[in-house]
Amino acid sequence: MDTTFERIELSPAIGTEIVGLDLHGEISDRDVAALRDEFDRRHLLLVRGQQLDVEDQVSFVGVFGEVADERMNGEHHTYVSNVRGVSQTDLRGELLWHSDSTTTPFPMQGLSLYAGRVSGDVPATRFASCARGYRAAPAELLERLAGLETINIAGFKPDSVFDYSVERFAPRELPEDTYHNYRTTYPVLYPHPRTGEMLLFVNQFFSARIAGMDYEESEALYEEMFEVLYEPAFIYEHHWRQDDLLVWDNLALQHSRSAFAEGQDGVRDLRRVSINPDFEKMLDYAPFVRASLLFMEQESPRATASS
Repeated sequence: MDTTFERIELSPAIGTEIVGLDLHGEISDRDVAALRDEFDRRHLLLVRGQQLDVEDQVSFVGVFGEVADERMNGEHHTYVSNVRGVSQTDLRGELLWHSDSTTTPFPMQGLSLYAGRVSGDVPATRFASCARGYRAAPAELLERLAGLETINIAGFKPDSVFDYSVERFAPRELPEDTYHNYRTTYPVLYPHPRTGEMLLFVNQFFSARIAGMDYEESEALYEEMFEVLYEPAFIYEHHWRQDDLLVWDNLALQHSRSAFAEGQDGVRDLRRVSINPDFEKMLDYAPFVRASLLFMEQESPRATASS
């Protein structure tokens, strides 16, 4: 298909850099079709070196699905930042492998980050492919996984703060409180709801137990899957530059981040736009998420916060 842009593969399994496409104007139908095809094939797109405002980012992300108003303030964007102080998570600590909102039946379909301010030495964002994980898993392992479900759990403290830890959330006894510790189940072998591509759909952060298994048996099986999913040779590490724009498939890929090292004091101020046509259903399913986001908006409005 003829397009106005070029493609450069970022890694063997994940990602394409889009070169020569101006995101400030209207994108042609032909280019939209090509972008969607590339998104479904490579699961992550990178555009570099364009100064983009919120409207530019929202417009581009909207090519791939319905943009969510995550903070429920009409702004359709939030921030992932180590200088704004407005996140539910420790933005200097390690962020374990996960796909956002996979603790509900209505996860984010896609995510986007734009480097509005990046300077100095900052951690990279890492990506692993659930699609490659399925393709790479040994046949014997896939046979054992057929029909199994993973229980994914997110934990919030009563003060509306996400219960963040560098240790994987895998309690020996699953918490009974489904309000602060809401959960859902997914097939371990999960067909992508839009493309049908098979995914190895467990993650290090939220997957707490294989349904019907005891703790030790479940943990052993998770570790087998994690060895396949997070094989270092197939991880893509994105080292941020000013004005980088990433958009990725939140179901086909997982993301993580290493901790800020001692003395690593660069600025990492990333504007986030998400895709979720079922965002209101997600908030109804996990009402503490709504309460937590409203609490954060009242305490320090993310869309207008300054450093």
